[in-house]
Order: sequence, then C-alpha cells, then structure tokens
Amino acid sequence: MKKVHFWMIFLLVAGCTSRESHYTDSPLLEVFERSWNAPNTEKTIAQLRSASNKGDAESQYLLGWSYDEGQGVKQSASEAVKYYKMSADQGYAPAQNNLGWMYQNGNGVKQNFEEAVKYYRLAALQGFALPQFNLGWMYEKGQGVEQSYDKALTYYRLSAKQNFARAQYSLANLYKSGSGVEQSYEKAVTY
Repeated sequence: MKKVHFWMIFLLVAGCTSRESHYTDSPLLEVFERSWNAPNTEKTIAQLRSASNKGDAESQYLLGWSYDEGQGVKQSASEAVKYYKMSADQGYAPAQNNLGWMYQNGNGVKQNFEEAVKYYRLAALQGFALPQFNLGWMYEKGQGVEQSYDKALTYYRLSAKQNFARAQYSLANLYKSGSGVEQSYEKAVTY
C-alpha cells in the first residue's frame, strides 16, 4: 500500500486533473487494501476476477485499478480501461473518474477530451469532489468543452465545499488572478 499512499500524495500536489486509487468506504475496499500487505495477491486478483465476471461494478473498478497500477497483475493501461469501462457503464463514480482521466491523458485509449468530460461529468453529478474538480479544470482550460470560467468556478466550488484542497487552491488562484471573477485577494486567502 506504500505505492498507493505515495500516488495519493503525488496526485494531491500535481498541477492537473487526477484519478484516485479509491474514494469510497466499503468492506470490499478494506479487504482489497489489506490484501496487498498479504503474501497472496493472486488470490485477491482471482476473487476480483470472479466478482467482476458476475458484473460487480466495484470489483471491476478494483481490477481496473490493479491493471492501471500494476498491483498483483502486469501493468496494462488497455486492460485498466476495459475494466474501468465495465464499472463506469454501471454508474460507479470512481471508475467514471478514472476512465475520464485515461481519456484525458491518452492512457490505454486514444486521447479524447470530449470523452474525458463525459465521464468526469457522470461522476461529478453523483456528488464526488474529485471528478467535480476535474470537470472544473477541463472548463477552466477549455479541454473538451468551450472554455468557461463560470462553469469552472461552479465545479470548483462544489468540490471545495467538500474540503477538496486542490479545488480550494484553484479557486484561490482564480480570485488572485481575477480570471472569470473580480480580482479579490481577500477571497483568494479564504480558500
């Protein structure tokens, strides 16, 4: 799990959109995380495959993440996309966010900003802070959508209300620079 913690910290400090290893509370995720400290990751992967083949969205997501990170399996971006897509098609927000990231960065698929926005939006509408931030970033930069500070601000604010630090930082920068809002150092410092 050291790798997961490293990447979570890295993604928080990176200056672009991100994906998350996982951001929901569930018993399956707890078992999954504990299993990486155990010597038998093959058993965990087998269990995920079995549940995934039965249509379990969370298992599909976790198997996609395993391929994405090379945890317990040989790293394969295209396999990660395959499992993320299965899960995302069932409405599982973490998979939708990560699939959006794969499309945005051309990782395992041809880069496609419009598809990235589509998946970020699906996850953001479920109220998760990370995809709300990612969607705000796409609007701020005009990637896959018409550039709009108003929409960027909307999604950043939704994410920031959940104490998502990168959204708060982005809001502070917009207020500091006066991009899409009246410049205000006072408001910038509040974020």
